[in-house]
Amino acid sequence: RRHREVQGERQVPEVELLPGVPAALKALRGRFRLAVASNAEESGAGLIRSALDQAGIGHFFEAVFSSKEMAAAKPDPAFFRFVLEAMKEDAAGAVAVGNECAKDIAPAKAAGMRTILLDLDGRAGPCPEADAVAHAWDEVPGLRARINAPHEDRP
Repeated sequence: RRHREVQGERQVPEVELLPGVPAALKALRGRFRLAVASNAEESGAGLIRSALDQAGIGHFFEAVFSSKEMAAAKPDPAFFRFVLEAMKEDAAGAVAVGNECAKDIAPAKAAGMRTILLDLDGRAGPCPEADAVAHAWDEVPGLRARINAPHEDRP
């Protein structure tokens, strides 16, 4: 993550899109509610939203959350419970996508969510808490559709 100066003191993180991200988000949006939940220590939700907008993908996300403004941070399951409560979503019908088992997948599972481990480089290692593993972003929509969540029309 790089930062760029905007309006003096304000730093907007630059988002480098990985292959398949826009297509995956397009496939998911409309079928599921999407949110970003970041452990960014330097960037609040507003700056993250600005960076997503600059990258051309901000419109896909209904909400953006940052641990900088929350009472909890990953790997605390309370981080995920906060997001669920703010989104007014039931944990059993929600799916968390993350690239770290210990920081993303295990605490989301502890919060009652379904999980997809995003292992882009094949080095994530075993993660029994993951309901599915994606090796590329374009796999995420299909995996999400196959996860046996109680409310398939909800994330």
